Amino acid sequence: MKQIAHKNLTWIDIEQPTEKDVEFLKKNFHFHPVVLAEVIPPSRRSKVEHYDHFLFMVLHIPVFNPVKRTTVPAELDIFVTKTHLITVHYGYLPPLDGFLKKCGANAALKEKYFSEGAGALLYHLVEQIFNFYHPQLSYVNKNIDVIEEQIFKGREKAMIHQISLAKREILDFRRIIRPQHSILESLLRKGPKFFGAEMAIYFSDLIGDFDRIFNTLDHYKETIESLEHTNESLVSNKLNEMMRLLTIFSTILLPLSFITQIFNMTMTATVDFLNTPMMFWLINIFILFVGIFMYAFFKLKKWL
Repeated sequence: MKQIAHKNLTWIDIEQPTEKDVEFLKKNFHFHPVVLAEVIPPSRRSKVEHYDHFLFMVLHIPVFNPVKRTTVPAELDIFVTKTHLITVHYGYLPPLDGFLKKCGANAALKEKYFSEGAGALLYHLVEQIFNFYHPQLSYVNKNIDVIEEQIFKGREKAMIHQISLAKREILDFRRIIRPQHSILESLLRKGPKFFGAEMAIYFSDLIGDFDRIFNTLDHYKETIESLEHTNESLVSNKLNEMMRLLTIFSTILLPLSFITQIFNMTMTATVDFLNTPMMFWLINIFILFVGIFMYAFFKLKKWL
């Protein structure tokens, strides 16, 4: 358990909560047992609940693993009273840990973030979480640029798997953060009554930040879908081209095979002049002529 206090505001951070931590919250802050039951075990549903003397939020933060190329939700539970902000989470959360360290190490930043009350500190915390999204979005955008470049370099088949991975990254990110919009709208409606009317502009700003992030994800989604369609068209076109060439070559070889089969029949044994060396070369010249004629015909028709 970590604590940072400044003036009349205290931030308590609990990592890997235990029953002892839950009992501490119940004893010192009188949170309802139903709410505390959301802390252990972790909840899979993002939400915000408003009570008389506190506010309870459950946020799920997308954390990207660049090695496995998977995005998983990390839960963050937030209790906010008039004098305390309490964060509870399982495991390491980069945006939370970074913000906590900045507030603890820099007196000027502590004054900036803590001086305006619990509502303002909540605003700055959520803003730090949104800032954490941008490097992940930049990574997705970089992958999309690489995929686009490789597609038009003729590596369509290799990009099929990469496109699937990029789509999963975008869809997982959108799925995890989508519920946050309704949470922010609820804060905008009810938060000013709890924190003061001056907080309305702060919560409205968070909605604007969220909308920009979600619109970016929508743009990436449309882009990767367009690239997927382009890639499928190029792969299909190459396949059709290959089938067209195979069909043409089969058509050219068909009459040649037919001619050789005729002269390979028993008539060669009954007709003496067909067994002469000269006839052998004449037959080969005839077959070559037919092959050249067929090739020239397809060229004339622009099928080759």
